[in-house]
Amino acid sequence: MYWIEFLQSQGATARANAPAFVGIPVDKVPPTNATSGLVRLERQYWSAVVEQWELPLAELIEREDFSWLGRFQRELSKFASLPVGWNSYDAQPPGRNSIDAAHSFLGLLAGMPDVTMVPSRIAPIADGGVAVSFLKNDFRACIDYLESGEVVAVIARRGSESVVWDIEGREELEEAVRRIASALPKD
Repeated sequence: MYWIEFLQSQGATARANAPAFVGIPVDKVPPTNATSGLVRLERQYWSAVVEQWELPLAELIEREDFSWLGRFQRELSKFASLPVGWNSYDAQPPGRNSIDAAHSFLGLLAGMPDVTMVPSRIAPIADGGVAVSFLKNDFRACIDYLESGEVVAVIARRGSESVVWDIEGREELEEAVRRIASALPKD
């Protein structure tokens, strides 16, 4: 899944300047745009894009609190250019499989209406994968995307044993997100 970020034109109000994102299935992305990350389009092009990719307008997600999605998508896109040894040891940079899987996960997370948590950080991991973390006080949870295709979830609290489990498929991924969200300390 690739994400297109739609921007309001400069003359719009502050609220209207909130980004909007739409997920485009990989098979609908033209070959010239088939790179991971975000494509920015001004509002005047929205309807043409939605029509071109035959997307129902209802698929367009518009919320002020989506600034995190664009920020993390851009950060994630930079991971592919990390050098071998980026961590001052022999770490491999994240590979295309783990980067693409993490991009898809961010889109899935943004599209889950019953979950409002936002990642705290996204980071490369030494084996060529990507970790999406949720941190609060002494709570840490993450979903690790390994280059091998494995997906691993972890929930940890200081002073408690960590809970680690493998994830296979979208249903298990959505369940892991809900499990992390319910374990995340409230304000």
